[in-house]
Amino acid sequence: MSHFVGCMWIFIGISFQEDEIFGDSWIEASGFDNMSPMQLYATSAYFTMQTLTTVGYGDINIVRVDERIMVIFL
Repeated sequence: MSHFVGCMWIFIGISFQEDEIFGDSWIEASGFDNMSPMQLYATSAYFTMQTLTTVGYGDINIVRVDERIMVIFL
């Protein structure tokens, strides 16, 4: 579950980067746009696990509507 949701979280962040309507994704807003794919996956898996097991730490910003919708379902 964590792997699937982590991959979906990256997909949402990459698919809509610098969108004119919604603005930056969580990747740009958190300053993660220069990360390697493995670092981005580790960050995404970390976010997913902390969201599934706690209320989160607030170090990854959810800035767009589509990101908020995904986290609501998570």
